[in-house]
Amino acid sequence: MSFHKVTPVKKNNNRKAAAQPAQKAAPKKAAPKQAASNRRRPVSRQG
Repeated sequence: MSFHKVTPVKKNNNRKAAAQPAQKAAPKKAAPKQAASNRRRPVSRQG
């Protein structure tokens, strides 16, 4: 049961970790992707 609570936290960490290397690897490609994830992140937090 505890795994269920840890899963969402790990997913958020993975997204942030994946966004950082993506920026260094391809800042141009990461820019549009980051904007979409940034818009989705606040919505999920508020909702």
